[in-house]
Amino acid sequence: MNHKTIMEFHGGLDTIGGNIISLVYNGYRIITDFGAVVGVDINELAYQKNTQALYDDNKLPKIDGLFRQEALEDNSTLSYEASDLKTIVLISHLHLDHVGSLAHLHPDIPVYATETAVALYHSLNKHEFLPDYPVNWTPVKPGETIEHGEFSITFHLSDHDTEGAASIFIKAPDVKVIYSGDLRLSGFHPERVMETTIKAKAFQPDILLLEGTSYSFSETIEPSALEKALEPLIERLGSHTEFGLMRDVRALIKDSDKLVAFNGYPQNVDRVVELAHLFNEYKRTFVLQASLYNLAFEYVKDLDHVAPLATEDASFGVTVQQIQANPEQFAIQVDEFTYEQLYDLPKGILLHSNGVPLGLFMEGYETYIRGLHDNGWRVVDAGVSGHASKEDLLAVAYTINAKVTVPWHTKLPELYSEALETYGVTTWLPEYNKQYSIDSMKELSK
Repeated sequence: MNHKTIMEFHGGLDTIGGNIISLVYNGYRIITDFGAVVGVDINELAYQKNTQALYDDNKLPKIDGLFRQEALEDNSTLSYEASDLKTIVLISHLHLDHVGSLAHLHPDIPVYATETAVALYHSLNKHEFLPDYPVNWTPVKPGETIEHGEFSITFHLSDHDTEGAASIFIKAPDVKVIYSGDLRLSGFHPERVMETTIKAKAFQPDILLLEGTSYSFSETIEPSALEKALEPLIERLGSHTEFGLMRDVRALIKDSDKLVAFNGYPQNVDRVVELAHLFNEYKRTFVLQASLYNLAFEYVKDLDHVAPLATEDASFGVTVQQIQANPEQFAIQVDEFTYEQLYDLPKGILLHSNGVPLGLFMEGYETYIRGLHDNGWRVVDAGVSGHASKEDLLAVAYTINAKVTVPWHTKLPELYSEALETYGVTTWLPEYNKQYSIDSMKELSK
């Protein structure tokens, strides 16, 4: 029998995140990423008992053969138990827009990710930074090839603002596909992206699925009235890279006798560690909330001048009274739940460093910014994007030179496609929930 690979897109073509595709060949199926559908409350997705309601409300991907029969009382014919397809799921990285629907997968379906990402997941779950996903986690070494039917799959390390991120190379008898995952050249490990890009070029892919977050925002859109009102309350370091951020933070605090506070992203362990070293240079103890302290010390055992914030019944850690007495000797980490602790501490500099709430699109951001400002805090935007710049995306696509590149993980795929085409990169804008044969896709590159 002359089998053909069938490809289908289930999310991410015109959104930031929620990227899901399926590849099927001769009864074997690959799903890449299984994140939250854009706009869905992540708390709803955390409970398996909600599967049927979420499925009916289009809050889970409408893909047959993934969910438990007992959870699909009205659609049991679509269940994993009723499917003849042999399915695996491949995870590029641990952000919720790429893993947020995993709680609803049938537990027998293998879920592959790099060994670093799997270890990080268990740590994040242990310390309540990610929900419990009772799936069949299967760690893979970078560069190791696994087989699924006649598919060959290799994970190659990338750089993103979470540990263990990877690009995924998939080879079937009739097609070669690369899923870039989320990537950047501005992180702590740009060499990983460069090395993987060279490997991707040598792989000679038929199809490159390349994220394009940086192409999601039109420069001509007028800021809202609320954005304009909040802008004077925020200073911006304007750092473009992680190393640049360290330089800019150093310049900001080197002569300051003020307390420094930090609201960052827990999955970006590298940034937490680098800041700990930086604060240590200036004789500051980095005081972490207990959950982040425990997470950080699972990765780094020799951090000097790092301590948990002591609770009332704790015999270990730094107390609020110690910080109040000598603010110049400390930097303190806060988050969306604890930042109001700063109101009772000596006023200082708050580094808003990709922590929650991220921006106006998240509930509570205005209250967060105004509250800190009104309580005497100097709010400094000290973030760095987890995504490649427009120029870097074009360079990666041009270097790999796939026969066809799909611009996705962007709100403006047409704009991204136009930029790629200007660079001489052949693009394809597929549609949702339409089955594409490999023959039809290959026609695009002729």
